[in-house]
Amino acid sequence: MKASNRLVLTRAAMAIAQRDGRNVAIMVPKGAIIEVIGGPFNGSRLMDVNYDDDIVMMFTNDLENHTESTKRRSALALTKSSMCENIDDETVERIAMGHAVDPLIKDHVAHCIHCHARLLDYQEWVKWVKIGLRSTEGPDSR
Repeated sequence: MKASNRLVLTRAAMAIAQRDGRNVAIMVPKGAIIEVIGGPFNGSRLMDVNYDDDIVMMFTNDLENHTESTKRRSALALTKSSMCENIDDETVERIAMGHAVDPLIKDHVAHCIHCHARLLDYQEWVKWVKIGLRSTEGPDSR
């Protein structure tokens, strides 16, 4: 594997990041796009990786065994497709809530940059609604 390889994680993996001058463990989620900035693998246990515009260190084993090249991803993941048009807000909500959904649709949402962004937007909206409800349930709301 060479430097500047863009990869997609096929499962969540641990990374080490610098936060306030300290090394801390973070989880890089499945489906995250990362870029190897050190290399090639030559016995190093940790590799420098660009994740979410941050330089982190990831285990070489995870990079070798739990990633795939972004070039292998379907073109559907990068461009809107007819499947995107058939996924309505109710389907996105069902996926977010963990309800049963056609596995093909669920897989598409997980790998399509457009549909996955809709899912993340919905999850963020739910989080803010919950925060708003909690703030109205305080002692002043009686």
